[in-house]
Amino acid sequence: ESPAMLRTASTNIKANGARAELVRGSALQLPFADETFDFVYATRFIHLFQDKEAVVREFQRVARPGATVAIEFYGRPFHLLAYLRQRPMPSLSEYLSHFPRLSEVRRLVGPAAEFIPLRLGGERVLRRMVGDTRMRRILSRIWPTTGRVAVAEYLAVFTR
Repeated sequence: ESPAMLRTASTNIKANGARAELVRGSALQLPFADETFDFVYATRFIHLFQDKEAVVREFQRVARPGATVAIEFYGRPFHLLAYLRQRPMPSLSEYLSHFPRLSEVRRLVGPAAEFIPLRLGGERVLRRMVGDTRMRRILSRIWPTTGRVAVAEYLAVFTR
């Protein structure tokens, strides 16, 4: 629903020589017919919704059978430190709502979902040092291990 995000998207689309129709709406009531899209991608906003289940249902509604749905979530363990440093500190319930546990996300998106790490905490510096290809290898290696604690963002990808 953010006009600023639409302006940014429009600028990025034009800068890349692409064409797309941008539509403003709420993730709780997308302005599209049932089974419209082959791919639904949601990034950098689901944490703002208390009822994430309703948002996921809406994404599934607009996805065709067999469509891929990819939703970016923020990693709870990593974001705990940032949460503790905020002043004034948000309520614990707000933190827990913004950053669901991986098991909660798995319940939302289903057991067949694939989880793909996107970014480590402090990754920008590390990525400049090792490059994109090596960074992707590092991310893929740490995700199945206790390195999940360091993952700042990940995609939950599933088929409708």
